[in-house]
Amino acid sequence: MTDADQARVPQIRGKDTDYRAICAYEPPGEPRCQSAAEIHMLVEQESSPGVTVTLASCQEHRQIACAAAPVVDEHDYRGACGLPGTVWVFSEKQCDIDDSGQEPELCALVGTTREA
Repeated sequence: MTDADQARVPQIRGKDTDYRAICAYEPPGEPRCQSAAEIHMLVEQESSPGVTVTLASCQEHRQIACAAAPVVDEHDYRGACGLPGTVWVFSEKQCDIDDSGQEPELCALVGTTREA
């Protein structure tokens, strides 16, 4: 694969510190999409099996987000999605505020998802 081909392959970048509910798609060398986030995806990092991260996407960039990593689960982007201190609730297909009382560093060691 050439460097030009590699640059076109969707990749997951570092932690996002922009907590606005906008699409996370940002092609190399171009500005980030400013469309409203409509889909919240939980994906597995291919470089670290078992490690999951979340992605926010608009409908237009959904397929690109799906190509970036294996999708574990997804739901509509709303409410607490994407905010610090939230957990992924599979059974309710949403994110909720983490009221477990555990420190975030400890939650990261055991996972940041829960079954309701």
